[in-house]
Amino acid sequence: MLSKFSFFTKYPTAVILVEHPKSSQFIHVVPESGTVEGAHITPRITPFRVMHGREVSREAVGSFTYPEKDFSISRIFGDAASKRATELWNANMSSGDAVGDLRDRVALLVQNVLLPAAQDALKDLEGKAQATTNMVEASVFIVRMTRSKPEGFYARGYPVKSIGF
Repeated sequence: MLSKFSFFTKYPTAVILVEHPKSSQFIHVVPESGTVEGAHITPRITPFRVMHGREVSREAVGSFTYPEKDFSISRIFGDAASKRATELWNANMSSGDAVGDLRDRVALLVQNVLLPAAQDALKDLEGKAQATTNMVEASVFIVRMTRSKPEGFYARGYPVKSIGF
């Protein structure tokens, strides 16, 4: 009888998380559909939480620096990672027949989509930030999470930018 209540069930997922000094941004590829969603969240929350999702663990991917108060580099990262995640999803994950278990699907999502997308976006940033006296660092992570519902974090009509931050 308890299985009727979604708050007792945990659905795994993972996100690319960028932690800035005072805020965070994330890119989420919904494992059930391949929909890419993301947002910029202020203030920064550790452990990471968004809507009905909670952080379980995180893996550091790298970092990038950018001039303080100039978020164009961060937007370049978000755009590149979102675009690459969509390409990798379409190439590796779009046919859901191969993997039945959601945990296995999320493991493949991390391995085949999120991690390569984050690494490629970091490579794209190399040499783009002009050094100034006030540089800040943003750290990039792959964060494994649980959700109470098998849907995107913004499936209920909350505003979200699918690409860009």
